[in-house]
Amino acid sequence: MASEQHLLSLKVMRLSRPGFAGRAPLFTDGATDLPAGEATKELLAGDVAAELAEPDDLTLAGMGSFLTLPPAFGNIYLGETFSSYLCVNNESATPVLDLAFKAELQTTSQRFTLADTLSTPPSATSSVGPSASPSVVGLPRTGSTAAVGSAGAAAAAAAASALTGGAGGRTRTSLAGSLLPQQSAEFVIHHDIKELGIHILVCSVHYTPAPSAGESLAAADRERKFFRKFYKFQVLNPLSVKTKVNTLQDGRVFLEAQVQNVSSAPMFLERMSFEPSDHFTYVDLNHRDAQPAGGDGGSGSGGVGSGAVSVFGPREILGQQDTRQYLFMLVPKSATDMASRMTPGLGKLDISWRTQFGQSGRLQTSQLSRKAPTVDPFEVKVISQPEAIFVEQPFTLRVRISNHTPGERLRLSIRGLKNKMTNVLLRGANDIDLGGLEGASHVEVDLEFFSLVAGLQKITGIQISEKISGTTRDIDSLAVVRVLS
Repeated sequence: MASEQHLLSLKVMRLSRPGFAGRAPLFTDGATDLPAGEATKELLAGDVAAELAEPDDLTLAGMGSFLTLPPAFGNIYLGETFSSYLCVNNESATPVLDLAFKAELQTTSQRFTLADTLSTPPSATSSVGPSASPSVVGLPRTGSTAAVGSAGAAAAAAAASALTGGAGGRTRTSLAGSLLPQQSAEFVIHHDIKELGIHILVCSVHYTPAPSAGESLAAADRERKFFRKFYKFQVLNPLSVKTKVNTLQDGRVFLEAQVQNVSSAPMFLERMSFEPSDHFTYVDLNHRDAQPAGGDGGSGSGGVGSGAVSVFGPREILGQQDTRQYLFMLVPKSATDMASRMTPGLGKLDISWRTQFGQSGRLQTSQLSRKAPTVDPFEVKVISQPEAIFVEQPFTLRVRISNHTPGERLRLSIRGLKNKMTNVLLRGANDIDLGGLEGASHVEVDLEFFSLVAGLQKITGIQISEKISGTTRDIDSLAVVRVLS
């Protein structure tokens, strides 16, 4: 069965920036004693002078002074804005009535309406949707209304009045409900690409043919006609982001992000900022004289102090397949906040760029994560010690013991194991009961030692016991002290 022939045609063209027209330059030598000298002088004086390359000209690199439109659909990358021009043209000799148009973009998970006049009355003059710019360009053909008879002429005249606002000639207005022969309805649609994978642009056109010659409007075949076209394209990823994470014992996190340009063209990086999760502030280590970011947990602009200079230099150009390594230091907002030590989510990268002709793109990564580190139920740390320690003289260390298990109460005690101590011995009580320690809290205790030998000495032989669970932990190295003689 042959497909139905429609009175209207639909044409779709992607709107994209032009590029430089490359060409092979023609190098010449202006010496008149050469055989080609006179011919070169004539060429320089003629219209082809623009095709000749001078030694200090950009054409030495094959870059001309002309622009060219992309010969094909080209690549579409995540974070860019997809723009397309759609034209519905009446290529028949019959006017059409009740014209309606709908454009949708379907992804693997969602469906977006970019333009829709099906729900808009034909006489409406408002624009269609926030992201579409519909218009009608009237190009009436001489004698087009005389060929459709009196009824058709009346319908055509009404359509022309709607299209031109009562005046003849070429006009551009919002979509009316009719199209005369050789007239077209134009749309420009825009959509920010936020998903990878296959995208399908679905365009549907609905219309009713006007009555033919000698046929009244009441007797006319009022069958509603429509057709639909599909345009499929693939959305690619312009950047590849890989991360490395190093977590320190004090809760600080060093995040290294490797950003690689995997697109088909170089890009100018307008912004590369980091948005930390709620538990962290951060320091941008990619700028000299960088200062800590504000504690709002989301503002990437606070990561760089005023007057800071990028370690990559003044040119933020990332060529094809080039890779940059960015480093950020994340600092917990609170030293006692255990959620910052156990949370896998660190934050997001917000990247903005422009291509050669200024087309912008923006990409925000998903939550950069790490393997959640194992956190001990309690932590033992020396927070203060004397400035000078002398051999065979007592000295005191202040030790902080923190409970890292929220909502769980611990009963802890400190015990000295003399058989595991070396040159520094515990002085005083050998078993110290710390009592109950509530969750997410800490207690401080003073421990007295004395050293038998001068030099750098490691304090060992300390054991922490948890009486409720019966678990114990040996502290292999409580601190390293310098003992003077």
